Amino acid sequence: MRLRVEAWEPDYGVHEGPEEATAVPAEPAEPGPWAPRAGAQPHPGPWIFVDGVERVDAFVWVEDRFPGVLFSYAVGAVVRGEEGIRLAEPALVQRVFVSPAAFPLELPGGPAYRPLEVPAASREELLAAARELRRKAEWALGQRLAEVHPDALLFHDGPLFFPKETAFGPPRLGYVKSFFRRYLDGERAGILAELGPGERTPVFRVPAAARRTPRDFFSWYQRLPLEPSPPYAQSAGLVRVETDAGELEEARTLAAHALFVLTRLASSPYRDPRAPANLLPVGGLERELRRRLGSRDLLRRRLFRLFAG
Repeated sequence: MRLRVEAWEPDYGVHEGPEEATAVPAEPAEPGPWAPRAGAQPHPGPWIFVDGVERVDAFVWVEDRFPGVLFSYAVGAVVRGEEGIRLAEPALVQRVFVSPAAFPLELPGGPAYRPLEVPAASREELLAAARELRRKAEWALGQRLAEVHPDALLFHDGPLFFPKETAFGPPRLGYVKSFFRRYLDGERAGILAELGPGERTPVFRVPAAARRTPRDFFSWYQRLPLEPSPPYAQSAGLVRVETDAGELEEARTLAAHALFVLTRLASSPYRDPRAPANLLPVGGLERELRRRLGSRDLLRRRLFRLFAG
């Protein structure tokens, strides 16, 4: 089959889309007044952070008829324990060729892309299918690590992935840095401006229908420390945490642990442009995962060499 590469660089055509652009009818779940909460609680076990990075290596056309995406992703985790921070296990690197007419593709000198045939008409649909693979890989890694480290506090960078028809294991936490959904209405949202460093909102419940999850889940906002604070916007340092814990009391305990852990791992502006929300262990993990994806410029040169032939 003949392939052609788009000249337009992928970075200028990739868009996550406003997945969370609508309001979500969340309701308070934690008893007591709707006011900032403190009460950080140390967590004795290890802390685990799971994350993944992705990259569009190229947009292509198959026989000038079918769109295609060459997609790479890497998934890994770091454990923060008594011995410091280390990789939990070797990172997983995968490359897929996503198209209605996908086939195995190996570049001269490597790497190889496995086919993922998706009956889709648009690149957005193809990218959504590819990103689903990455989210499933992150979730599976979290499952394995939760079984190996049952006493760990386990964070996923980003909203939690809720797989369908899969039993829930030990509760985990999703750490959300970018806000697209509005989980609190106008009156309740006023609390966000009142939060100081090391404080959180009360826990609220998000109904399953709001995110099409298998069941309701719990969430809260908290503010990370940021120094110096005066130059920055009011939203700086605000993050949202969610958990798949099944019971409110368990969610409240996890909220107290998250308040303790995340406050201590917040990054600084001189170290990370996404400070303080991009946590120190996560920033290091992302750099390592991107390194393992290799050079996209080199991949594109090999693509052109292959397709020119």
